[in-house]
Amino acid sequence: MSLDQVYTQYKSMLFGLAYRMLGIAADAEDIVQDVFAQFMQLDAGKIADQKAYLTKMTVNRCINLLHSAGRRRETYTGSWLPEPLPDLTPDGGSPDPAERREMIGYAYLVLMQQLTPLERSIYILKETLGFEYRDIAESTICFSSKWVRTRS
Repeated sequence: MSLDQVYTQYKSMLFGLAYRMLGIAADAEDIVQDVFAQFMQLDAGKIADQKAYLTKMTVNRCINLLHSAGRRRETYTGSWLPEPLPDLTPDGGSPDPAERREMIGYAYLVLMQQLTPLERSIYILKETLGFEYRDIAESTICFSSKWVRTRS
């Protein structure tokens, strides 16, 4: 598969993952661009599962950014919530009723704020992107030095 095809196929998924973890669209775009810039320099033939590899690279960068951003937010006295992302329907139709969407969006933002970066990545990979727990464990368990990957 060519780099253009890989980029086209996985860009929106990786952006969604990064945005859900970071809450800032500009940071999510930057991370996706950085991931693909690094991916271009690799030998794609040596990568068994490109989707898993790109996901792992994206999650690792998001966790690193969240750890550094968390230290900066410690001085902020209010609660931090991600910036809202305009949600437009692909067919150009009208979005869901505003009040319901606002309530659901706020609840989701509060949930994401309560999770640690590692918990957030696992939740997003499972609930939003539909990964199986086995796949999450095999490809992403090495995020934290506290976790040890074992084989039985």
